[in-house]
Amino acid sequence: MDNKPSIAIIGAGYVGLVSSVCFAELGFKVICVDKDQNKIKKLQDGHPAIYEPDLAPLLQDNLVKEHLRFSGVLSEAVLKSDVIFIAVGTPIKDDTAADTSEVEAVTKEIAPLLKCYKVIVVKSTVPVGTCVKLSKIILNLNHHAQFDMVSNPEFLRAGSGIQDFMTPDRIILGVETTRADEIMSNLYRYFINKKIPIVRTTLESAELIKYIANSFLAMKVAFVNEISSLCEKLNTDLNDVLRGISLDHRIGRDYLQPGPGFGGSCLNKDALTLTHMAKMVNVPITIIEAVLASNIKHKKRIIEKIVDACCGSVANKRLAILGIAFKANTDDIRESPALYLISELLSQGALLNLYDPVVKKVAFNLNVYWGQDVYDTLTESDVVIIMTEWDEFRHLDLKKVKSILRNTAIEPTLIDLRNLYSPQAVIAEGIRYYSIGKLTEKIA
Repeated sequence: MDNKPSIAIIGAGYVGLVSSVCFAELGFKVICVDKDQNKIKKLQDGHPAIYEPDLAPLLQDNLVKEHLRFSGVLSEAVLKSDVIFIAVGTPIKDDTAADTSEVEAVTKEIAPLLKCYKVIVVKSTVPVGTCVKLSKIILNLNHHAQFDMVSNPEFLRAGSGIQDFMTPDRIILGVETTRADEIMSNLYRYFINKKIPIVRTTLESAELIKYIANSFLAMKVAFVNEISSLCEKLNTDLNDVLRGISLDHRIGRDYLQPGPGFGGSCLNKDALTLTHMAKMVNVPITIIEAVLASNIKHKKRIIEKIVDACCGSVANKRLAILGIAFKANTDDIRESPALYLISELLSQGALLNLYDPVVKKVAFNLNVYWGQDVYDTLTESDVVIIMTEWDEFRHLDLKKVKSILRNTAIEPTLIDLRNLYSPQAVIAEGIRYYSIGKLTEKIA
């Protein structure tokens, strides 16, 4: 442990917490700081505030091994650490760009505490030029501060964050000095030994890489959703089309899965911020602007599909929605397509039963019932809508589904927005089937 730099991670949100636990698992001494004292208390007791596979046991194990500590006192963490990670939120501001106010506030708190050399690593996703701005903030507040600023963007996916940290595709380091590079290389020695590519670049390039990567992924999702609508109109099989193109190694399979639109805390926010940065320097990225517009349009098409399945109106019809999180294996509902769907359906007079394996109840209004499990959620419903690709939704007892769904105003209907089921299997049980990228499948 003696030759390993000690680490402070400021921010116990998704990125900060996963990074803290994983660095601790690699044998580093880590102090994770957050201003939310209730969150810190729960973490000290071994209870993460978020759902992420494998996170809780790793957290608890490293607390026992004393590799990991949680604190509400920033000064303690800064003074006792060699490397300080900033991993606080940068939410979208005014629907245009990332709000870096919290990153700047943390930097102002750090500045007077820099009594000796430190490496300050920005893990938060920030617009190009932010690291340089933060350096100026520190020097304005502490003329004698000795530090290096590093940009080290994260690429953690909700639901697979531990795996993504421990087996990354690459590590991006925006680093300016040999001294900082040596410390960061020591920090990432485990990955260097495993031949994980390390991309060393400027601060500005590292900041931009994150936005470009997520915007490209958003483009792939929007593309496949656009193609799904085309396949429906041309009476072609989306699954065959996707298989036909994804076998081309230049295209691949990743992010070519149709769904109800992209959500989560990254894709929409980062694409918006990228388009904002581009406009600020008079180089508009129209293709990403079109991606954002396409995602909105696709979510509206999903509403139209549901209304069509409900014989032209959802008013006074009870719909069971399975899945509120924006994807499986997470409780993250930020920008979740389910929230848009729920809001729109309620505005059109629908009655909703909701269920998600891990998402806690969200307040909507009196027309919403939260089911105890899948089949309780289906009770008294006319239609079941699969929004999230949780494994338990892949293995529904279709005979039981048919027996629970009402057969009154419309026939029992399954709207599968993740294409989890074979149309033939659903129809064979006497259930109407709607999916993405295929014509409506009706009971023969």
